[in-house]
Order: sequence, then C-alpha cells, then structure tokens
Amino acid sequence: MHWTKGQVQYQDETLSMGAVTAVNTSHVARQQGFAKESTARALTRQFEEGLLVSSLGMFDQAFYNKLGFGTGPYEVLVQFAPSTLQVSGGFSPPPQRLTSDDYEKVYQALLNRRKNHSATDLLEAGSILAEMEWTEKPFGVGYFDGANNT
Repeated sequence: MHWTKGQVQYQDETLSMGAVTAVNTSHVARQQGFAKESTARALTRQFEEGLLVSSLGMFDQAFYNKLGFGTGPYEVLVQFAPSTLQVSGGFSPPPQRLTSDDYEKVYQALLNRRKNHSATDLLEAGSILAEMEWTEKPFGVGYFDGANNT
C-alpha cells in the first residue's frame, strides 16, 4: 500500500490531501483483509497528520465502499499520434519530445498549471516518473519558453 501527500482545489481554496496511490496484495493474501486494513491505517494516518481530504484511485468500487468512498468521475484515456494534429499558425519554439528523463519539468508544469475546482496535485515529483514509466515507451510533447520552462 502506498500513499502520498497532495492538495486539491475546492472552489477557491486549496486543501491538503492524502492520496492512496496503490493497494497491492498477493494472490495468497487476498480475501484476508490485509488490503482493507492497510488502507484504513493509511486513512487514519492522513487524518492524524491533519490532512483535510483523502482520495484514491479505484480498482474495485465494492472494496472502497467498505471504507466509505463513493464513485468519482471515471478516467478516460485517449491516445493519438501528434503528427496527425493540424494547427494553423505556427508555434515558436517548436514542440519538443518529452521522455521520463524530463519528469521534473513535467511535474513543475503540472504544479504551475491553471487550476479549477477539483484539480489535484501530488506533492512528490517521483509520482510523475512512476506514471511516465508505467508504459513501455513513454513520451509526451511539450513546449518550452526561452528559459526552458514548460
């Protein structure tokens, strides 16, 4: 089980948050309550540390119902080839390919983005590296200003 500190935008306020990012058990340990117990302990620790919100990425709604979580919006993943984009006018400078070596720049760009209601940030750059390396050939496309900021 893994959790990390973060923050969530609630209307015009930024609230502290604890995000459960992974709950793993072996085949042998399943159905013995270890995942539920460790997740409950993480939620208790988040409360004890004064975090105002707890969140998690779901894999099984019934499991999380037992811990008091409801359903949020579903994640929709879209994949496309950037070469298929047709944009009028040009970009200066041109887009650059980003790999997992650029995870800290991607992390800073995420922290500095415009945030609307329910926007969340995990407060460890390593979480971005983990997400970027989750796929076999991770990459993205980004734009940098003259100071090499995304």
